[in-house]
Amino acid sequence: MKVDHCLAGMGKLSGRNSTCMDCCVTCGPGSYSPNWTSICSPCPVNSYQHMFGKTQCQACPVGFRTNGEGAVSSTDCTNGIQGRLLEINTKATKRARMADIAAEGRTGNNGIKVK
Repeated sequence: MKVDHCLAGMGKLSGRNSTCMDCCVTCGPGSYSPNWTSICSPCPVNSYQHMFGKTQCQACPVGFRTNGEGAVSSTDCTNGIQGRLLEINTKATKRARMADIAAEGRTGNNGIKVK
């Protein structure tokens, strides 16, 4: 049966290859549908939804954010400091390895002896 709107937490299948393109289905993780709309919308940036059939998304904790829309888990919320610290640590570890290689006179990745 064709409908113009769906119940809260549901949206139409329009545009998909289905026998019932205008049927209402439950919105999946990473999306939501407030009351009486006809589409499931992706969760906005800095929010997520890990359950089916929800009318709103959950906000990331204060100081945390997502990389885009449609996050499906609280683990998609990260804080920028953690990412920067990981990057800094990775670079420092690489520099330390290169210094060890140079100090020991071993060959590097390209097979050339480091002095």
